[in-house]
Amino acid sequence: MAALPYLIAQRQGALIHISSVEARCALPLQAAYAAAKHGIKGFLDSLRQELDYELIPSA
Repeated sequence: MAALPYLIAQRQGALIHISSVEARCALPLQAAYAAAKHGIKGFLDSLRQELDYELIPSA
């Protein structure tokens, strides 16, 4: 979240997130870990869409 003001001001840049395979495919006895990884992926997908909406002018 600290980087977002700079990315918005420059109107360019990248947030890089490194996750694990469990963000997409759960393994037995790893439910909590898989849920946390999937939650982060969902959060970042939503953030990306919100920033696209905010930064790209409407036609």
